[in-house]
Amino acid sequence: MKLNKKLITLYDFCLNLTKSSSARQIFITFIFKILIVFVGFATAIILTRKLGPAGLGIYAVAGVIGTMGVKFTNLGINTAHTYFLSRDKNLASQIFMNSIIFSFIVSFILLIFGLLFYKSIPNLISLNTLLIFLIFLWILFSLIYLFLSHMIMAISDVSGFNWIELISKVAFLVLLVALIPFGTISVELAFILLLLTLVLGVFLCVFRLKTKVILKKFTPSLKLFKLSVKYGVRIFITTSLAYTILRLDTLIIDHFLGAAQTGYYAVSSRVFDMLTLLPAALMTVLLPKMSSSKSIDDSITLMKKSRLSLIIFYIPSLVIFAFLAKPLILIFFGNEFLPSVIPMLILLPGVFFLGISNPLILFLHSLGYPISGIWAWVLTLIANISLNFILVPKYGISGAALAATLSQMILYLALYLSVKYEIKKNYNKKTSLDKDMALINGGM
Repeated sequence: MKLNKKLITLYDFCLNLTKSSSARQIFITFIFKILIVFVGFATAIILTRKLGPAGLGIYAVAGVIGTMGVKFTNLGINTAHTYFLSRDKNLASQIFMNSIIFSFIVSFILLIFGLLFYKSIPNLISLNTLLIFLIFLWILFSLIYLFLSHMIMAISDVSGFNWIELISKVAFLVLLVALIPFGTISVELAFILLLLTLVLGVFLCVFRLKTKVILKKFTPSLKLFKLSVKYGVRIFITTSLAYTILRLDTLIIDHFLGAAQTGYYAVSSRVFDMLTLLPAALMTVLLPKMSSSKSIDDSITLMKKSRLSLIIFYIPSLVIFAFLAKPLILIFFGNEFLPSVIPMLILLPGVFFLGISNPLILFLHSLGYPISGIWAWVLTLIANISLNFILVPKYGISGAALAATLSQMILYLALYLSVKYEIKKNYNKKTSLDKDMALINGGM
């Protein structure tokens, strides 16, 4: 009888899930992310053919510098803005101006230091002065785009966010296709085209925001900026730790095993990234919803429902993928990459635990990411480094995959304990974010 009741409850949950607007938004966002991956794949093929090995290498270096510039200077303010705007739409103008001013100041400082560094050590990287200038322009517009797109997410305009993301990527692909008849292109021209499509994305964001929220009194708010930094830095620390956990194993493999084994593992890692697209879609849709929850009970309910949804999705999906892994490797990568199959299979439980960790991460985001949540990531990073140095020399890339999976299990457990602690601590109480929100509203 108990089993029948559980099955009926699960059936009712799945039935309600199909009727949920949030579930539809997550599914649509998931589809858009898949489309963006395919557009990116086609773009990479054209760039590879047009730039050649040397040109592609320079383009890759420029891309890494630009991406790192954005990643390590945004300070997590974009996510803090998502929280504040989802709570109070009247903050839109102040958040908009803070975003623009912050982006210009950071980009200008980076450009000055970048040029001074380049002039003092000109042969360190294979980039000319024009390309360095273009990189910092790209950082400027990337920061603006990052902040404005998170504003769109904060007002739950999921459709607008998805279309802007896709249009920007397709525009770059279309411009590259238009240049195919003209033979090879320069790295500088490729970067200019990338910059133009980024500017297009910024203008689309501004247009979308003007139709959805009231943008008036374009004056920055120092109080709001300070609070955004206060909470953003915590999120910035966790995302930096997460990035390190997911990418550090590649460097350790390269150190111990060399380039070929790193290449095999790169294929497994790429599949790992593909299989986490659904949790990424879930984060996109549910972050503003959970941030704007009126009570901690609403956040807990949303967290539990989204976690159960991911469990229902992942268990059958990963079992099916396990049987298809080898044929898919043969079809898309060929016999040469068959050594990628075993580490890929070992990574699948890690995909599961990382996936179901996302609702816990969202819940902690809604509380302003307390210190207990940060310690969960620190513990996982220490475990990940230790496991990699123990397992990679002994078991090669399979050892790296096992270290990654065990690390994701540790992360889930640590986040689970953090969430339990924070629920007990904050239940029936105002969180520090709620108090600061009241402070902002009182001071504006």
